[in-house]
Amino acid sequence: MAMKLFVRLALFAAVLGAAADALAQREMTREEYIATYAPLAIQQQKEYGIPASIKIAQGIIESRYGNSDLSRRSNNHFGIKCKNNWIGDTVRYDDDALQECFRRYGSIEDSYRDHSEFLKNSPRYEKLFRLDPKDYKGWAYGLKECGYATAPHYAASLIKCIEDYELYLLDDGEYPAYLAGVEAVPMVPSMSSRNRRAPSRSFRLFMGATSQNLIFFLTPYYTMKNALYNPNYSGRGC
Repeated sequence: MAMKLFVRLALFAAVLGAAADALAQREMTREEYIATYAPLAIQQQKEYGIPASIKIAQGIIESRYGNSDLSRRSNNHFGIKCKNNWIGDTVRYDDDALQECFRRYGSIEDSYRDHSEFLKNSPRYEKLFRLDPKDYKGWAYGLKECGYATAPHYAASLIKCIEDYELYLLDDGEYPAYLAGVEAVPMVPSMSSRNRRAPSRSFRLFMGATSQNLIFFLTPYYTMKNALYNPNYSGRGC
């Protein structure tokens, strides 16, 4: 009886884990990304004076419209590194150098707000806020000039993204017509590490006892997943 219950629990854990992982790994399209986060970008343009078009274009480029490994692991949609003044959660990721320190957020909304505060409170970007919030070209070239990214064509990539997807409309609080048929993806914030409850001792013992048996069920699934999804892929540009 105990063995049957154990097998059922192991099978249930394997199926549940595979289903949850598959759902989490479904890639957003650019249009879904824009539909989901454009309202947030427009609201923050009003609060901080950063063009909504620039914010969405940066999110698309830096996070590969929410699908990069870094953004999935850390909710970091703008590639912001830790810097000396960051006291929040962190994650290590290979970028310009190996295992660089990046900021980790409890939600994507937190990432969007921290991006605004990062630009607003840094003397390096002070001159950008003298520009018209609708001057997306000035902001694009200014971000590159101020050293936001090392990619040589960063400004051109931002401008192309904005113009290809009509993101300049967001700066006027309007939306591209093609979004009418696009559904926003529900934003479900993930718990930050400091808010997670530690597993109970009995749960840890159970998982320790069953881990070797679960490998039997999970190996085919993870073999297939790794063949289809390369977590080290990082897109640059639209």
